[in-house]
Amino acid sequence: MRLSWIRLVTTVFFAGWLSGALAQQTVDGLRGAMEENDEPAETAEENAVTERGRRPEPDLRRTVVPVSGVTTPAAGLRAPTVAQRIAAAQSGGVAPNDPQSGVFDGETRRDMAQGIRVGQFTVLPSLSAGSGWTDNAAKSATGSGDGFYSVEGGVDVRSDWARHALGGSLRGTYQSFFSEQDNNAPQLDGSVDGRLDLGEQTAVALRGDYSFSREARSSAENDVTSGQTASQQFFGGQLDVERRVGVIGAIASLGADRSVYGDAGSSSGGSRNNTVYEGTARLETQRYGEIGGFVEAGGLMRRFDDTCAPTDPSCRDRDATGYQIRGGLLIDRGPKLRGEIGIGWRQERPDDPRLDKLEGMLVDGSLIWSPTRRDTVTFGVDTGFEATNLAEASGSLLYSGTIAYTHQFSEDLVGDVDAGFSYRRYEGISLTERDFSSGLGLTWALSDFAALETRYTYEVFRSSENGRNYESSTIEAGLRLRR
Repeated sequence: MRLSWIRLVTTVFFAGWLSGALAQQTVDGLRGAMEENDEPAETAEENAVTERGRRPEPDLRRTVVPVSGVTTPAAGLRAPTVAQRIAAAQSGGVAPNDPQSGVFDGETRRDMAQGIRVGQFTVLPSLSAGSGWTDNAAKSATGSGDGFYSVEGGVDVRSDWARHALGGSLRGTYQSFFSEQDNNAPQLDGSVDGRLDLGEQTAVALRGDYSFSREARSSAENDVTSGQTASQQFFGGQLDVERRVGVIGAIASLGADRSVYGDAGSSSGGSRNNTVYEGTARLETQRYGEIGGFVEAGGLMRRFDDTCAPTDPSCRDRDATGYQIRGGLLIDRGPKLRGEIGIGWRQERPDDPRLDKLEGMLVDGSLIWSPTRRDTVTFGVDTGFEATNLAEASGSLLYSGTIAYTHQFSEDLVGDVDAGFSYRRYEGISLTERDFSSGLGLTWALSDFAALETRYTYEVFRSSENGRNYESSTIEAGLRLRR
């Protein structure tokens, strides 16, 4: 354990030293630019008010963005970008990469994607390729070092309509190891968002999500000691109807989330396949530049694909019904500070009385703080309720959070430091899992369309179950192309 703390302290110290060294090297060349552009976010907001003659009203026809996108990812998955964290924390108004917003989105400016116009849509493609090395390729107690290469391709599409909105994103990543192919990590993520404006005060929003990856080898759900772990796929859909009158807003939501698990090389099989249906009503109040509040409540129903035969007394009926309530603050201090934070309670009661209730406190939120045009700090917390097929367990609660700091040294050079922590507790059995990760990265734009990316990541995983603890250090570098 002492080694873990030494590595953590080394990571933080190196991040601070690197930031200071780079800042010192570039300060002379940046002095003039900083004097001209590095004004506090509050000043940027005041200038925006002066230019328009009044404070901008918030966008009342926004698409609601789930805050779960800003939390720490599962082991083996890519962390969300700074722009994705900012999008999750935005409560409406300008886009995070709008230079007039006063919020630095973590991107290098020299190779900023301009997109390709296709009718009334803008298409933004990107491609990255790189290589690296890790001292624990399997991310397990018995893992060994290995080199790897990775390829990532993606495309974002957004409409340029005066009313209504339609957008989508598709991104795929493949990480291949040189020695042990069973540790290869494919990942695919896609989403579609739409907004239909029914008037100045009413809007309907639709969202669909999909993701594919492989289960972490360290997970208690995984019993594979050799070969590939089971695949996991998640499908989600949500419909929101929003109505606003003055500073009061009411939102009614219906959603469904489906989880599908593969059975290749794992006993997990399809017994965890399930769908959660939710209905939520939300009431909020907020005026631009002020702190508002919200309350929401809803019911839910979880249904598993597998059912128990009446003649099998050993089978556990894991279907459940439940509710959730939540309340909190909406913060909108312009580009200086923006986001949402809330607490509440959620309960899922299994149909089988032999299983314990899956219940616990909800802590969800995302905040973005931009003290200057060159600095951005993002913070996110999230609570997840997940299914299981472990004997006598009714499910697990996952609490996770991240904090990240990004700094623009120049239009060509951007650095970031982040840290994340997650805690999983299984209900009905004595089993807990903790995961801590930290990292630092640099992005250097080489031209108008290419940039060099480097990153170091350190992770510590601890489980109350013997034989699952591990640590890993990963360093990688690659080339990013975007249009």
